[in-house]
Amino acid sequence: MGGVVQSRFYDKYLEIMEQSHKAYLFDLWAVSGWQVGQPVWRQEFQIGRGALKELGIRSVDELLGNLGALWAYLTGDWLRLAEVAADSNRSRWPNQALCNAVASVDWSDVPQPTLKRIRSSGLPRDEQIFTAFPGYIAALMAREGITDWDEGLGLALHAANEFHMRNGKSLRRYVEGKAKSKGRQLSTVDNRKNLPEERRRIQAEAEAYRKAKDGE
Repeated sequence: MGGVVQSRFYDKYLEIMEQSHKAYLFDLWAVSGWQVGQPVWRQEFQIGRGALKELGIRSVDELLGNLGALWAYLTGDWLRLAEVAADSNRSRWPNQALCNAVASVDWSDVPQPTLKRIRSSGLPRDEQIFTAFPGYIAALMAREGITDWDEGLGLALHAANEFHMRNGKSLRRYVEGKAKSKGRQLSTVDNRKNLPEERRRIQAEAEAYRKAKDGE
């Protein structure tokens, strides 16, 4: 998808040993003091053309002139690795040291303006949403010879639920699943935050951090 932004973060030494076998890189790393067996963390970002346009980058020249700003956006605004804290506001959790190291890559030879992503073009418009679904309900009402809105809406919900139940899930589950999928594509929904196991994990980590900090 054109608006996609993806991150890949992995141990490059382990990847070379187990997959790519590009051992020639070891000599290059050794020049900077690396020793065999030490992990080498690699951070990669993949950014689609649509996402670049939303950041105001529309040409190769603009991309090359905004590398520092783009890196700052990706490692600060879009993605960050934080230390779990007792504070319920995650934005106040401190960065993990490795995250700070990744974000501090030196782009001093490149101008570093501030980039702000505007995604309005990719979001469904009111004109699309609020003409499409009433139109389908009107079509069902016309097919069934109904002219009363309340009766037609009730029939639409009931019939839709029966239809999806025949396919193994309720209308509620179908709509919620589609909402999570669309939200992931549009980067507007955290698909994990409402999972009970995710909430329990976050609470447990926060409690463990608090106890360790207090010496318990």
